[in-house]
Amino acid sequence: MYKRLFALVALMLFALFAGLMLPLTQPVLAQIGTATPTPITNSLTPTVTPAVYTSPLDAPDYFPNTEVTPVSPPPQFATDATVASVDVYRLNVRSAPSTNGVVLTIIEYGEIYPIVQVSEDGGWYLLQIGNLRGWVSAPLVIAANAEDVPSLQDFREQAVQEAVDRFLAETFNTVVTTGNLNMRSGPGTNFPIVWRMPAGARASLVGRDAYGTWWQVDFGGLIGWVSGAYLVFSTNTNISLVPIR
Repeated sequence: MYKRLFALVALMLFALFAGLMLPLTQPVLAQIGTATPTPITNSLTPTVTPAVYTSPLDAPDYFPNTEVTPVSPPPQFATDATVASVDVYRLNVRSAPSTNGVVLTIIEYGEIYPIVQVSEDGGWYLLQIGNLRGWVSAPLVIAANAEDVPSLQDFREQAVQEAVDRFLAETFNTVVTTGNLNMRSGPGTNFPIVWRMPAGARASLVGRDAYGTWWQVDFGGLIGWVSGAYLVFSTNTNISLVPIR
């Protein structure tokens, strides 16, 4: 009797245990069987790093850019200014209008600088780059109003003319003392001495007395009278242009 009772209890416990476990396993199997994979997308865009150029002293006058496209076209000038815009990727600035000139610095595409001077052959521009001045090859920039800029020849001719003007100003109607000479306040020895001119001093004629024996001179801004007996007159002296005082 006890054996039957024990077997009945065991059967009931087994049935109960099986009933509890079955609902737990079915949903798990269903979830695993119906899982849907999620696609993975890559939203990153690859970037391109432009090439970097350097410039040794013996580099060419410009660095052609074969990999990077400029973000904007070269500027079209609508200005009265005399300027140049760099039209290559990088451009050497040299100490002289020649490829033999030392490279002072490098300027880059699109940068704009004032043109100071043009070489005699028109092939080079002298640019003002901050506190620096240097030459660049004219075909490698876009220039505005460059025809208004004086050339080296213009500067050379101007310098010659200024030198001639100075020479004429220093020699025309001038005198040189033959010895130490007293400069007086009036045309005569009775006037007080205002200065003593050394031998070989040069002075400009500014006046004379009616007899041409005393001459009023300008010696370094100091005006006074000196005796004509101790003077050598310049060859281009025109006494008629010296007023009588």
